[in-house]
Amino acid sequence: MAQHEKQSMTTHLLPWLELAVKVGAIFAGVFAIVQYLDSRQDTRVEKTLSYVTAFGDANTSIGRARDQIREVLWSNEKQISVLQHAISTLPPGEAAMLRRRFVQGLIEGPDGRSGLREPLDDVIVFFDTLLICTEHSLCDRRSAEAFFSEYAAEFWRNFEQFISDRRQRTSDYGVGIEAFAKQGADGSE
Repeated sequence: MAQHEKQSMTTHLLPWLELAVKVGAIFAGVFAIVQYLDSRQDTRVEKTLSYVTAFGDANTSIGRARDQIREVLWSNEKQISVLQHAISTLPPGEAAMLRRRFVQGLIEGPDGRSGLREPLDDVIVFFDTLLICTEHSLCDRRSAEAFFSEYAAEFWRNFEQFISDRRQRTSDYGVGIEAFAKQGADGSE
């Protein structure tokens, strides 16, 4: 009888043990997936931070471009203020024309070739690659928007006409800066 009870107990316990092993394997699998996804997210955030680092480093092409643009805008602060006041009193068509001429002068520079064209292109390329990085989930979109959307919105306000003019030749010119600018203008994440 003792042996029959052992067999009966083993027969009843075996399915429960198998079920426990299967449930444990499922939990282990779910845990492994969660860990994997967390690791991928950490990698995306790290990749985004490499963009942040490059953007903030004055020794990178994007850092130099950002600084050149800021310098030109600051050195023309008075003219920009006068322009904004004048634009506010003009009809929309005339205001747009005046703004376009002023921005074009900044882009071409005083000698017609030493202006902001190259730094603007560097910023455009930076944001285009950042957009690709986020669209392909190589970078974290939410982090990228948090770091860059405000700058992009300001850049877009200043140079939208230049970008629109360039799009007549290259239809996707500036799509990255525009995408991030819309996030900055909307204030959404």
